[in-house]
Amino acid sequence: MSMYKDYVENQVSNRFVHETDKGFITYNVNGDECQLEEIYVLPEFRRKGIAIELRNYASSHGKSLGVKYLKGSVVIGTNMAEASCMAMLKYGYKFWFTNGIMIYFKKELGE
Repeated sequence: MSMYKDYVENQVSNRFVHETDKGFITYNVNGDECQLEEIYVLPEFRRKGIAIELRNYASSHGKSLGVKYLKGSVVIGTNMAEASCMAMLKYGYKFWFTNGIMIYFKKELGE
C-alpha cells in the first residue's frame, strides 16, 4: 500500500484509493452514492482510456457495496475543466446542478 493510499483510506472509513502504474482515483461511498473525488492520469498515458478504467473500477467497487449512483464534480476555471465536463457527459453522467464555481454531475448505475 502506498503512503498516499494509506493516508486517504485512514482518514474516513468510507474513502478509497485505487492506484495503478498509470494513475489513481479517490472516491467515497456514502449509502447508495459514490462520490468520485480525484482522478489523476500520468501525462504520458492520457487520452488512452485510463481515466475510464479508473472510473469503472470505482463504479464496480461501489456497486459491490450497494451504490446506485455515481457523483462527480468539476471546478470551473481549472486546467482542463471543459475537457473534464465533456468526459463526464461522454461517460453517461447527467448535469445535476451548479453551486458557485462547481458543476455537479450524477449517473445512475444499471444492474
